Amino acid sequence: MKKIIGIAFLGSLCCSCTSEVEKSTGKRTTYYSKDIGWTIKIPEGWQVTDKEMVETLQSKGEAALTETLGESVDFSALKHLANFQKDQFNMFQSSIEPYDTLKEGNWTEHNLFLKKLVYDTYTEKGIKVDSTATTTMQVDGLAFEQYSFTVYAPDGKVLLRQIIYSRYIKGYDFGVNVNYTNEEDKAIMQQAWEQSTFTK
Repeated sequence: MKKIIGIAFLGSLCCSCTSEVEKSTGKRTTYYSKDIGWTIKIPEGWQVTDKEMVETLQSKGEAALTETLGESVDFSALKHLANFQKDQFNMFQSSIEPYDTLKEGNWTEHNLFLKKLVYDTYTEKGIKVDSTATTTMQVDGLAFEQYSFTVYAPDGKVLLRQIIYSRYIKGYDFGVNVNYTNEEDKAIMQQAWEQSTFTK
């Protein structure tokens, strides 16, 4: 069973890590993934998410998915990429996992399944959530599937918004998760993501 890059709230799936981060000579930190040829600049003043947080969030995510699916979830092949945050709720996450289309089937259908899995995991925990239709957007000339979730507090106020981007690339299921509570932080993360580059 394949995994997802993040339900980054209330015991849900979430991925964060510090691996493969390189300091640039300027004020920004640059992350490069040789696996998929991706480069992104981490916004100035934002913190790379530490390893301890990764382990805590991944453990909660595994428990949440196990409960929803009724079976254990294996994270052993999941690799965390650029992950940074301003605070507990405004964070950027990304990861890859090998995906063999011959063995595991059509990637687009898999991605639709993951979207439903995120929604079901929220609702089974009694969390009200809305989702959008799946659309596409371009980053450095590559098309990514995109959809979003709005998570509500018990009083009906918006607690968190998420935008999830995904693509099958170089034999991997690549996912990006943008979690935010305000438009300013969203814009900062979106700019970093949309200005990131891929080797062709």
